[in-house]
Amino acid sequence: MQTWPDDSLLTVQSLAPLMISQSDNTVTDHLIHLVRREAIEAIAPCHRPFLSTREAREALKRAYSI
Repeated sequence: MQTWPDDSLLTVQSLAPLMISQSDNTVTDHLIHLVRREAIEAIAPCHRPFLSTREAREALKRAYSI
């Protein structure tokens, strides 16, 4: 995704394969934003609050003072 032009169309169809095949955290965070955190939490209430990969990484850094 880093090599894509800035005006590239970001869709679930274009992002999901990258998230799965490359384990791309940036793509994962874009999909979370696209789908909306509230929608994810509505179908997976046990994962509230649902954190983006960036938020989870920052929480771990704070917890372990990394």
